[in-house]
Amino acid sequence: MNASSVNVIHAVWLDPFSPIDAADRAQLDAAGISLETVSTLGDLTLALRRAHVLVIRLGDSAELLQEVQTLIAQLGHTVPVLCRVDRRRMEVAVDAMRLGALHVLSSDEWSAPAWQGAVKGLNAPELKTKDRLIEGCQSNVWLATEIKDGKMQFSADSDAIITKGIIGLLIQVYNNESPAAILQSELFFINQIGLAEHLSPTRANGLLSMVKRMKTEALQSLAQ
Repeated sequence: MNASSVNVIHAVWLDPFSPIDAADRAQLDAAGISLETVSTLGDLTLALRRAHVLVIRLGDSAELLQEVQTLIAQLGHTVPVLCRVDRRRMEVAVDAMRLGALHVLSSDEWSAPAWQGAVKGLNAPELKTKDRLIEGCQSNVWLATEIKDGKMQFSADSDAIITKGIIGLLIQVYNNESPAAILQSELFFINQIGLAEHLSPTRANGLLSMVKRMKTEALQSLAQ
């Protein structure tokens, strides 16, 4: 199914820790995301045929993501996976993006704008345009920006898994923040989780270019 051909995003929901309640489901409905929960392999096989995205909850590691990706391939599908991670487990979020997750959201994040931003790439083939290309990165990275209710909304894509993971992590931090908050922010967590030491000099420079571009977008939003 082509996500751009319909208004609603169909998501398969897998959460081994807790069921989704009615209030949270209503928030996702408001974001244009229709959930389908599954309990058996047969249910999953049928659901993947009409799904735009598979949403999974990760625990202390990203192992479940690898298992799900393998299962999806074995079933003959190519559905992207969005991961929900405890906001205190940033290292799990980094691993998920390195493994090719479409996006990572905090497991307690239910706001419609955040979820709309997370699945926006499914409906935005126009993202890869010249004006959205970030200069200074080893691989191509495209960043789209908009502001809603005074908050910045970012979506991005890259042609390299590692770079896609890095920009996805920055989006996790900056999305739904005010332009002023983004301009004043210092990304101490990059060193705290050891990300910088695992990057080559060219990718480290690319990380700086991504942060600079996002702060530039925030500055331009303030000037409008």
